[in-house]
Amino acid sequence: MKTDNRTVIWGYSIELVFAALVYILVSVCFGTASVVRVVNYSANSWAALVGSFWAFSASLFVIFFKLLMSEFGKWLSWKGRDGIFKTAFVFAMVVHVFAVVALIVAGNTKAEMVGRIALGLLILSTVNMGTLVINVMALVKLYLEFSRHTSDGDGLND
Repeated sequence: MKTDNRTVIWGYSIELVFAALVYILVSVCFGTASVVRVVNYSANSWAALVGSFWAFSASLFVIFFKLLMSEFGKWLSWKGRDGIFKTAFVFAMVVHVFAVVALIVAGNTKAEMVGRIALGLLILSTVNMGTLVINVMALVKLYLEFSRHTSDGDGLND
């Protein structure tokens, strides 16, 4: 059962909308200028945190790549689900890299516009970590389904 590309695009769109809503909420509650000043002041610490997000995402991608070479990976590919997880891990890593770069620049320049961009990417990166955990849970669920089928002797064709 292949997943429709529209479903994947919808999932990422919801993530972006949620991050935008959090950005707006933070800006309304605390004032954009003061939040941007805090982000610019503490940008290097935030960059270290988001860098650890990237390391976690990259580690999961390596583990996933190793899984693709197993019988489970063949089954996942047969089900048409491998591409979804590849996209999820790569998207997470890309978001984290952009966030780290923006935070480093914000910390060094203290420019308001850069701070706004860094804040938005920091929020998106944090939201993306939640999505990544959900994706890992979905992958585990698929692994359990695969294990159930293979232990019943049904093999890859179920």
